[in-house]
Amino acid sequence: MGQKLVVPIAALVLVLGAAVAVWFLWPSDSPQPAPPEGNDASAGAPGNAAPLRLNPADFDPARIQPDPVTSERPPQPYTPPAKALRIVVAGRVVNESGVGIADARVSFHGDQQLRDMNGVGFSDAAGNYRLLAWSAAGLPNGERLGRVAAESPDGGIAVGEFVSIAEDAAEMPELVIRQGAVLEGQVLAADGAAVPGAKVSLRSAGPVQVLNLRGRAPEVAQRQLVRTVFADETGRYRFAQLPAATYSLLAEGAYFGASNVPEVLDLTSTAYGWQELRLSSENYIRGVLQDLAGRPIPGAVVKLIVTSRPTPAEAPPQATRRHSPAPTCVPGKTGCGASTTPGSFVPWAATAW
Repeated sequence: MGQKLVVPIAALVLVLGAAVAVWFLWPSDSPQPAPPEGNDASAGAPGNAAPLRLNPADFDPARIQPDPVTSERPPQPYTPPAKALRIVVAGRVVNESGVGIADARVSFHGDQQLRDMNGVGFSDAAGNYRLLAWSAAGLPNGERLGRVAAESPDGGIAVGEFVSIAEDAAEMPELVIRQGAVLEGQVLAADGAAVPGAKVSLRSAGPVQVLNLRGRAPEVAQRQLVRTVFADETGRYRFAQLPAATYSLLAEGAYFGASNVPEVLDLTSTAYGWQELRLSSENYIRGVLQDLAGRPIPGAVVKLIVTSRPTPAEAPPQATRRHSPAPTCVPGKTGCGASTTPGSFVPWAATAW
C-alpha cells in the first residue's frame, strides 16, 4: 500500500516544481518605466557600444538653471595715472680693455625727482643695452638724477655715477666692470687627505671698496670684506671678484678639525692666489659610533659630559671659563657615581641616542 502512494506523490511534486519555474520565467505584463529624455546613463555605461543619444531639449536656454555661485570682479586697488613717467635708458657695459660684456644685468636707479624710477635690462653680445625705466609719478622738488649699475655673469659689479636725466631718453656713460682677484685653494686634513664640504672663511685685513646690488639701491661702501664658501668633494674652494687687499683664511672641517692659525695672503699686487689650508684635530674628540654588529650608525647625536674641571691653579690665567652645574646623580641609577671634590664628578658613560 505504501509503494502505491509513492508514485502519485512524486508526480505531484514534479508538477508543482514545474509550475513554480514557469511562474518565475514568464514575462511580466507590468508597464516598464520610460527612458529619460536626453542623455541616458546606460548609453555611456561600460560595454555599451550604442551611440550617445542627444536630446535638443537639453540645450534649451530656457531650461538651463542659473549658476548658484556668482562671480564679481573685485574693485581695482590701484588706478594707474593717465601718463606715467617713462624714460628710455641706453648705454654699454665693457671690461677694462673696452670689450663689451654680454648678458650683463643692468639696472637703472633714479634719485631726487626721479627717486621712485627703476628699470632692468640685459646687454647684448656687444655689451650694448637699452631699457625702459618708469615710475607712477615724479617728486615735485629736486633734480632729475639717475645712475646705472651692472653685474656680469661671473659676478663682477660696476656702479656708475649720478648724471642728469633728460625728459624722454638718456644716454648713460660706459660702465666698466673691473676684473677682481681670484683666490683658490684646497682644504687638507692633518694626514693630507682632502676635506670635502669644509667651511672656508675669508676676511680682509682692512676696509676695501665693497659693491652690493642686493638692496633697493646700489651700495658702494668702504668696509671690511667677509665671505664664506664651502669646499667641493675634493676639498677645493674658490673666491672670485676680490678687491686688491690682504686677506686671512680660516677653515673648519667638522670631523677633520679646524685651522687654528689663519693663513694670510697678499693680493694687492697680483690677480690670482693659491692657498692650501691644513686642519688640525687638536682639542677634538673624534670616534666612530657602531652598533653591536660593528656597523657604523649615521646621524646619531653624541653627548659629551664633563666629568672633571681644572682647579683655578691649573686653569690658564688668561682664560675665562663658564662652569655648568654638575650632572644630577640619581641614586640607584646605572653609571651614577658619587661626587668627590668640588667641580669634579665620577665619569659617566658617554651616551648616544
